[in-house]
Amino acid sequence: VGSFFDGVIGNLGAASGYIQPVKDAAGDVPGWVWMLAIAGVAGGLFLVASHGEKKSIEAFQTGARR
Repeated sequence: VGSFFDGVIGNLGAASGYIQPVKDAAGDVPGWVWMLAIAGVAGGLFLVASHGEKKSIEAFQTGARR
């Protein structure tokens, strides 16, 4: 992933000067923090999807949705 973004940033020219500080700051973040953030986002998406599915089933059972 990092190599991909390095290639993209390298081809952007002037914009790489603006993006470089963000890239440097993100590079200093430990790997376990990234994994924890990804797990948190995945958990949140699961809860939202689960809630939506329950509401959809409930609507179907009450006849509000066919």
